[in-house]
Amino acid sequence: MSNGTEGKTPADGGTGDGGTGDSYGGAPDIPQIPERSDSNGPDTAPASPSEAHTRTPIDPDARTNRFLAGGGELGALIRSYPWGETPLGPPMDWPQSLKTAVRIMLTSRQPIWIGWGKELTYLYNDAYKSIIGGKHPWALGKATSEVWREIWPEIGPMLATALGGVEGTYVEEQLLIMERNGYPEETYYTFSYSPIPDDQGEPSGIICANSDDTARVIGDRQLSSLRELAARTVDSRNWREACERGMAALATNPHDLPFALLYVSDPPGGDRLELAGLTGLHPGHAAAPAVLHDDHVWPLAHAMQSAETIVVEDLAQHFPDGLPQGPGRRRRAGPCCSGCP
Repeated sequence: MSNGTEGKTPADGGTGDGGTGDSYGGAPDIPQIPERSDSNGPDTAPASPSEAHTRTPIDPDARTNRFLAGGGELGALIRSYPWGETPLGPPMDWPQSLKTAVRIMLTSRQPIWIGWGKELTYLYNDAYKSIIGGKHPWALGKATSEVWREIWPEIGPMLATALGGVEGTYVEEQLLIMERNGYPEETYYTFSYSPIPDDQGEPSGIICANSDDTARVIGDRQLSSLRELAARTVDSRNWREACERGMAALATNPHDLPFALLYVSDPPGGDRLELAGLTGLHPGHAAAPAVLHDDHVWPLAHAMQSAETIVVEDLAQHFPDGLPQGPGRRRRAGPCCSGCP
């Protein structure tokens, strides 16, 4: 391809630019790099027919969906999800505000979920997997009301407030009885719902950042119960008063101890066990007999002899009317029987 000059080339002894030029100590002049005007751009050599045939075509979606890059497992799941079958449609057609929010979510190490559209179609990041538990990965792409049906009475009004677009919501240590692993769980979360506007400025989605307070809240509550037990019984004048005060202390924590029974042997070390205190059950209840016999469901005699804790299961068949469960439930094998000398 001509560069627009007719000078001699270095091989002919000329300068290669149509002029005289310097010789730089007798060395041949450095030839000029010819300009390129092909369609590949100024910095790309023309492709030969064979190169053009083997060149990998650029996927147009790869450029438009760069906001989904990375993100670990959830990033991969979101990229491969059939969004065209959901109200959101293909990611390349999502509003720019949603793309930006999803990019923030995928790159964050804090548990975050996003709901978009009338159904608040659900997206979340890797950090959120510990919160959603056994609902992962089923929850991806579902309506929020379907994902969290068991806590919808608590979170539905808060979501409606945030979708109003005026302000978001924020709660601390909110009790939520979740069913994410096949059983009800007592959980506590601090979280906020913030509206996401669409490209016209109207609120069309929600972004939620979470922190799990469950272990801290329950741990603090149980430590408080131990302090209460010690404070109430420290100046008891006899064992009966100690039993009464001790049960009153346990009654202050119905979350962890929905009911409790205290039996003593009479005489000490004997086989006869008499009820010395109870909480959560009324006297005369089938689960709280005044005198405990060997054939009762509570194996206290065995627990005292073995000095071991025994877990009692299948209580529904023994007490069809049920037993107190407490305001919130966590997974338990059943009540425990413990004995001490």
